[in-house]
Amino acid sequence: MKIVSNYIVLIFLLLSLSLSAQSSRSSLSKKTRIQVDTTNVASLLSNAKKLVKTQASLSFEYIEKALNISLSKGNLLDEANCYYTLGELNQTLDIDLMAVKNYQKAITLYQKLKHNEGLLQSYQAISKSYEKLGDYVNSHRYNDLYLKLSEQTNAKDDLINAKKMKASSSAKMQDYASSRSSYEEVKKEEKERNNPQAVIDANNKIGELLIEQSNEEEALEYFQESQVIAEQINDEKSIAQAYNNMGNAYRSAENYDKELEVRQKAAKINSKSNNADALSDDRLNIADVYIKTNQPEEAIPYLEKTLEYSEAIGSIEKQAKAQKSMSVALAKSGKINDAIARYQLYVHLQDSILREKEQAILAKLEINTLVLEKQQRIDLLEKNKALRDNEILILKQEQAIKAESLKNQQIFIYSLLAVALMLVISTILILRSSRQKRIANQMLALKSLRSQMNPHFIFNALNSVNSFISTNNERAANKYLSEFSRLMRAVLDNSEHNFIPLSTEINMLELYLNLEHLRFQDKFDYQFKVQENIDLEQYEIPPMLIQPYIENAIWHGLRYKESKGFLKVEITENKETVAVLIEDNGIGRKASQEIKTKNQKAKTSTGLRNIKTRLEVLNQTYKTNIRAEISDLENNNITGTRVEIFVPQKHKNHA
Repeated sequence: MKIVSNYIVLIFLLLSLSLSAQSSRSSLSKKTRIQVDTTNVASLLSNAKKLVKTQASLSFEYIEKALNISLSKGNLLDEANCYYTLGELNQTLDIDLMAVKNYQKAITLYQKLKHNEGLLQSYQAISKSYEKLGDYVNSHRYNDLYLKLSEQTNAKDDLINAKKMKASSSAKMQDYASSRSSYEEVKKEEKERNNPQAVIDANNKIGELLIEQSNEEEALEYFQESQVIAEQINDEKSIAQAYNNMGNAYRSAENYDKELEVRQKAAKINSKSNNADALSDDRLNIADVYIKTNQPEEAIPYLEKTLEYSEAIGSIEKQAKAQKSMSVALAKSGKINDAIARYQLYVHLQDSILREKEQAILAKLEINTLVLEKQQRIDLLEKNKALRDNEILILKQEQAIKAESLKNQQIFIYSLLAVALMLVISTILILRSSRQKRIANQMLALKSLRSQMNPHFIFNALNSVNSFISTNNERAANKYLSEFSRLMRAVLDNSEHNFIPLSTEINMLELYLNLEHLRFQDKFDYQFKVQENIDLEQYEIPPMLIQPYIENAIWHGLRYKESKGFLKVEITENKETVAVLIEDNGIGRKASQEIKTKNQKAKTSTGLRNIKTRLEVLNQTYKTNIRAEISDLENNNITGTRVEIFVPQKHKNHA
């Protein structure tokens, strides 16, 4: 029957919700409104915060007016302050999902303005809202931003507060090691600032963490340190709290004698200040010790005192706890009828608590409905600020007409949004998977090309060694092999990278040119020149990009020239682009093609072919524009080939 009556009360309250909402709105209009300068954004926001708990409707009206003024004047700082204050109101009313939305808008504007003070308070507030929502990942993310900005701006109070928040959320995620580390940092800094109360608070938090980990012995050390500090500053409330914390540690360790001792010390201190709230807790804790140690007769007087104190402060929940413990104590004492009577009182009190919670839920539902309505109006200001005056008037008229169908429309819209969201998420996942596969294929192609180029280069170089050996030039062969080993080490070290610093590529080119000149010194001279003011570390280039073109110039142009030829390699910079010029006065591509054998003509230069393919893959993968242009020099009996390679500046750390 009790349960049925409770449901009847709940249904009655739900039916009366709409009427109570209308009456509350009308009663708000009858209340005396405080004097507010409705043309001043700061005044409107200040008073909105003061009224949020007593006159929520008026509070949101002030926010709406303030935002209207900010948008009409184009004042971004005032607009950011409006959204931050709106987030505060949502947070105060425990509507944290909406608070997050408004804090994010404020953060976007504060970042645009580089307003550090606004960012600090916004990061702190949004982190708290995410923590209340149980979203610890985002809570940590914004708290890290809060911590970093506090360090950058040397905001000491904010820095310590950020560490406390990090410790709190880490504890809720059961990351006790991280939580303790943060509290230890706070304790150290508060000691340096000579803030004993803050040190006590940090000790208490660390002690609570240790109890959670069943490390009661170490927890007691922290609580005892808190007691000593509290006695030094003569803070009786903190002394009593330290004793009660010790009691919690002793209870966790099942050392009830020690628990009883410290609980009585706490009660003695609280008796001096006649703190009824604290005394009711003290008496209940002492009674629980006696019950756990099978001394129910000793517990009963303490429970009677608990009831006396809890009735004095009007705490139904504490009365219920005391009646339940009294029922247990009486039952253990053999007074079964009295125990049943006490348990019935406990059930009656629980019914009262349930009714209070039901009323609180209904009141919160009413506030949430009101806030949602006001939030929708405020959102319209942002979306329609260009046509604000006319659009708001039209929307108000439409809202009156569509009031009865709004609920069904919202359900339909939410359903469509859910379907649309699922489609969007599916599309994103498919596109992401496709992109990852494409990149993986491109990386495989690059690796394949590199694996082809290295054997090709090594084969050509070994031919040169063989040439020295075949001519019995042992000294030249030894020198060549020494230089060749240095070059091979550099080539192999960089073979797994798609990009290397330009300075590294230049070092390899110098080694390569020196080797080729050792073999063909009667065939050509060369000049290798790098513009002095180039910052070589700011450019990255695919390894072995330039070498095949130089090799081509020597082997297919200069080698067949009857007279001694000349090879010029120049590296210059122009508007964040490096230009590599490779120019020879050899026989030219046409004559070289004619000299080749039939078998040679059927083959294409492996190095140049691979370079072309590599550039296509790299440009597509990394969205760059590396290009190579080859032209023939045929003017006034001058033959030869010119190659120009253009490499735009590219950030480091390529895969």
